[in-house]
Parts: sequence; C-alpha cells; structure tokens
Amino acid sequence: MLFSNRQTQLLKLVIANDYISISKLSSLLNVSTRTVNRDLKNLSYLPYSLSLESSSKGIKIVGDKTDIDRFRNDLNNSKVAYSSKEERKKLLIIELLRSSEVKKLVYYASMFDVSEATISNDLKSIEDFFIENNLELIAKAGYGVKVRGSEKSYRLALAKIMHDSINAIPYLNYINIYDEKRILNEIFNYHNGIMNLLNRDILKRILSVFNSNIHELNLDDFAQSSYIGLIIHLTIAIKRIIDKEELENNQEVIANIKDDQEFLKAKELATLLELEFNIVIPEIEIAFIAIHLKAAKSNINLNQEIDDNLIFLVREMLEELEEPYLSKLKDDDVLIRGLSVHLKPAIIRIKNNMAIYNPLKDEVKKNYPEVYNQAFRISRVLEQKFQKVISEGEIAFIAIHLGAAIERKDQKIQESTEIKVGIICSSGFGLSSLLLARIKKIVDTKVRLKNISVNDFINKPNDFDLYISTFDLKSETDSLLLVVNTLLTNIDIDNIKYMIELTRTKIKTSRKPFKEDIKNKKNDIKLVYKILANLETLVLSSDSTVDEILLEASKAINYVKYQLLYQEFKSREKIQSNIYNKLKFALFHVKSVNVKYPKILFVYPKASFNSEVLSNIEVCIVMVASENRCERELLSMFTMALIEDDNLLDEIIKRKDISEYLEDILINKILEID
Repeated sequence: MLFSNRQTQLLKLVIANDYISISKLSSLLNVSTRTVNRDLKNLSYLPYSLSLESSSKGIKIVGDKTDIDRFRNDLNNSKVAYSSKEERKKLLIIELLRSSEVKKLVYYASMFDVSEATISNDLKSIEDFFIENNLELIAKAGYGVKVRGSEKSYRLALAKIMHDSINAIPYLNYINIYDEKRILNEIFNYHNGIMNLLNRDILKRILSVFNSNIHELNLDDFAQSSYIGLIIHLTIAIKRIIDKEELENNQEVIANIKDDQEFLKAKELATLLELEFNIVIPEIEIAFIAIHLKAAKSNINLNQEIDDNLIFLVREMLEELEEPYLSKLKDDDVLIRGLSVHLKPAIIRIKNNMAIYNPLKDEVKKNYPEVYNQAFRISRVLEQKFQKVISEGEIAFIAIHLGAAIERKDQKIQESTEIKVGIICSSGFGLSSLLLARIKKIVDTKVRLKNISVNDFINKPNDFDLYISTFDLKSETDSLLLVVNTLLTNIDIDNIKYMIELTRTKIKTSRKPFKEDIKNKKNDIKLVYKILANLETLVLSSDSTVDEILLEASKAINYVKYQLLYQEFKSREKIQSNIYNKLKFALFHVKSVNVKYPKILFVYPKASFNSEVLSNIEVCIVMVASENRCERELLSMFTMALIEDDNLLDEIIKRKDISEYLEDILINKILEID
C-alpha cells in the first residue's frame, strides 16, 4: 500500500509511540491540526488488519505485535518521506551509505517516488560529498549504484551527516547533555529521518554506560560538541563491530597514540563497552576512541600547560588579521592562550578529518559576519599548514574567540561590592570566554568572573556566590544558578544584573588575603633565578645538522644522561618542527625526568648554518624543564616574550647577555598574574 510523504511521516510518528496527540503530530509535522485530522481520516484502512485507535490519550496503531513490526519495517523500507529536494539528497546519501549492495536506479526512484532521471541528477549533485570524504560513488548504466571506500572513510562520512543534522536543532545550547532522556528525545530524535542511521538500542546502552561512569571517565568535563561527537562515533563503531565491519588494522595509528594518557582512558571505556555489548573491541578501535578523547573540547582548561608550538601558530594566524583587528588583537595574551588551548584538540580533528558540530555556527555567521570573515582569513594558515579544508564549524569556533577578545577590549569599568560568579558553558572554552567577556562588559570589576566545569560546579558548589550557565543544572545542587543564552539576550542581561544585586544583598563580603598566591609568586621568582643561572651559549660548526645540534645540546645540558635527552628531543621534533626561518631562530624543547633544573641553551653557528633546513637561522634556542609544572610555565613565558618582545629576540641573535633583560620580563609577567 502506498502513502503520501506526509502520511508516511505521520504513520512513523504514530507507530513509534504508545499514544501521540493530534497537537503533537501537528507540531512535529509542521502542519495544522485540521490537516492531521484529514490525513488520519484518509488512513482508515491499514495493511495486516491493523487500525488506528483514537482516545483521550491520543492516537495509536493497534493489532498483533508481529504485524505492527512488519508494518514498521515496510514504512522504513518503502517510500522515504522528505520535505524538500535538498532533504531528499541527504536521505539518498544515507541510503547509499546504509547499503553494501549494488542497487539499480529504479530501486531509489521507487523509494523516493521520483523518476530515474531525477535520481540520476541527484547522484551527480551529491558526488562531491563522497569525494570530500574519500569515498567513491560508482554509478554505471546496466550496473547500478554503490559506494566504495575504506571503513574509516565510511564511518567519518556517517558521522559528518549526523553532525550536520544536529547542527540544525534549534535551542541546542539549552539542552543538558547529561540528561539521558533529553539527549534521546531532543538531540537523537528518531522523528528526524537522518537519525535512523544510529541504532537506537546501542545508543541507549552507550548513554547508560556514560551516565554510570561519567566522573570516572571525565566525561563531565567534555564540551557539548565533543560529548555528542563521542556518542555518535561509538554508536556507529559498535554497530559496525557487531556486524563484523571492523576498521583496517593500522599499527602506525596505534603506535602514535598508545603512550598517551587518552589511550589508557580509551581502554577503560572500551572494557565497559565490551561488558555491556559482549563484544571484543580491537586495539585499532581503541586507538580511534583515544583520538576522539584527545580531540575533545574541554569545558574549561585555560590554565593548562600550553605547547609553545601552538602559541607560535596562533601568533602566525593573528598576523593575517586585517586592521583594525590586527593592532587590537595581535598581542592579546588571553586570546593567544585561549586560541592555543582551542587549537590543541582542533588540530587533531583537522588532521583526522573529524566532524564537529558548532551549535552557534549559523548565529555567528549571521550576527557577526565581520568577525567570522576575520576568522576565515586566519584559518587559511591552518589550511596551508595541514593541507586540509577547515570546516565552517571550526571557523565559527575561532570567530567566537576573536569576538570574546573584542568584547574584552571594548568593555567599560565600574566599581562595586565584590562577589564571585562561576560561568558554566556546555560548548567549550571559546564559548565560555565569549560568555564571560559579554558578562564582564555589563558588570563592574568587583564581580569576579571565572569559567568553570560542570564537575567543579557539582563537587564544589560553595566556591562561588552565583553561577551562570547555558543549560539547566538546578537538579544537581541547591546553589544559586541563572540559565542564559550563550550569546546573551536583552532579557538575559537584565536577569544577570538583577541576580547580581540580589546576591549582593544576601551575602556579606569577606575575603581572606591571597597569602597562598603570594607564596606561589615568591617560589616562581626563585625559579626565575635558577633559569638565569643556567643560561648557556654553545657555538657549533656551520655544517651542523638539526640532529647534530640536538646531540651536542644534550651533552651540554646533562652529559651523564645525554643519550636519553637526545632521544627525547628527537621524539619531540618528530611530532612538529619548530624552525622559524623567517624569524631567524629555531626552538627545541622537552620536559624530561633527566634534568633537575630548567635550562636554556643558545646554539650559534660559527658563521651561518649551511643546512637548507636551517637557512636564515641565526640561533637555535634549546630548552628543557623537569616535570615541575611551574618550570614549564616559566619557560612558556620566555617563549611568549620571544614573540611579543622584538628587542629580546634581537639581543639574543646579536649574542648579547640577556640575563638582566630576561629577569625583568619574567618577574614582571609573574607579578601581572592575578
């Protein structure tokens, strides 16, 4: 029996529910209740002796369970319901990915109730999607249609469709991703045809595992986009493992991540999933779970140690800004650190062609076109470096960081009574920064704002006088909490001002002196003098290669353990080279258990380096720190000073004594820290 597209959609909604009301059907189908009633009247006859029953509870399909299951299968495999040509193309992509067999054009023409010529034209227009995802769309006369490619490419293509579909969900930012029912009903909503790609039973069981182990797996520190991305990846992966469609074994991928802490966490998660689904998850699958964990955006991690390479990359990107943004933002330390933190997982996503959804992408493009345009400009540095196309979602995240920095620059200051406010955002540090910057603009400087994670909120509910969140967490604690839109509406602004004044009337400000902070600064200053005491210069032959420089530098730093140090430098250099020919210096650095104190070594050529790799390089700066975090942060300050202070690098290149100059720079930076 054939049904119209809308009738098919209606029947799928009815069969998916025990009872569903007319008003709910009207809302989901985006038609009037009159239209729904008319369609129901025309559906008086159903196959397999089934019928529609109407009661005060709503509408339901009644009949034998086996017959209902047969009808459900018919609905899912007959005419596909769609509302536009573009939606038909998306659903055609899904059907092609879903099928492992060659199928004739007439099969898809019948499925979508269009002509074979229409399907042929659709295939031509969607071919780019498969090319972009390293898949081949084979369509030959007399042969049929089939998609061919690696298992990895197949899964990435599925995930991309999922992310694109989720991006279109309205009010996504308000959904509490730790609420299993809401994430099932409002994000992975099976009334959305695209979501039928995900196995519902597997999805529910994964969410159950997540909810039971959320703290142990550190999932409560994930940004909304990464949390959902991991769910999509695992739902697809487990279904494929069950179907014996496993990833091709790749020892290089495994070797590159096996020593990372994310791999251990991935093994922990894999063990839980193996028990839940009674399957064996191969090592290559665990490696890709680890890559997802490593690529995850964290809710709050600005204070983490930042790789100097990322800082240099961000500086290179900011140089591509147009005026007046260039002069305004190029030396913004908070922006540089924030973008560096963002790029750490973003680069992993870009390198691995991993999709990420950005719930505010369209809003950012529409409301902040100039900022988005600047983000697009600087993202081209990433495209050139990694030879990958940067998605609009990633560009929009960069735009959010730029927007937050601009907001900070334009803010006005007003004094008042001090209170502490914790900012919780479900979509990562970039959006948290934007939210914090906007709130900072409308409050006075005595409102002390700080980005925090959901985990901080739950475990330390008394650390702040007021919490402001982009999603509802009221069920988690009794703390005072205000829910707002990430981009702040006028109503949100009024509510924030009101809540701040209300909070001030309920508390008596009583802050202890920051004795511990003062103590930490004194310790940092002592470390500065250790670094200054270990500044050394080494002059090598102009014929020296990078390997030879690293070997001689290792000997100069710790001759007893130089071989271990040398291997650490070489391993670090394999990950990413830090030779900046235009800036005339190279930077080699590691953290190592083979040193007791931080050390900076300046390596100069007798004349000029002859190696092509080191062309135009006048000094190689070799740095090593122990496992002490403070040491690494101070060396990071030195690295930032190299970028920010042209005179410092100039003095080093001229082979002058920089001890006093560096002392002033580092101590001033320490004293600037709040």
